[in-house]
Amino acid sequence: MGRLYSWPGGLFQHNLISLTELLSNDDKTIALMAAKLLAYNKVKNAFPVLIEFIKTGNEVKYKRDAAVLLEEITGLRYGFDYERWYNWW
Repeated sequence: MGRLYSWPGGLFQHNLISLTELLSNDDKTIALMAAKLLAYNKVKNAFPVLIEFIKTGNEVKYKRDAAVLLEEITGLRYGFDYERWYNWW
């Protein structure tokens, strides 16, 4: 699944800057997709955003996507437990 969101050899610097800026996008779908791309490429800025989705996501879809992605990348099984993710980070 990770290969769907990453480029061979990692992100180029200009793409990294653009994606990082999208983390704060008002459209949560865009912010979540940027976080996915960055997290798969081990960019640390993405992890707090994903953890925040678990805490504040009004839609279960965003919480679920963030939790699944965090679990997939880290190997930890914290689900929707915001406190455990926050303490991990």
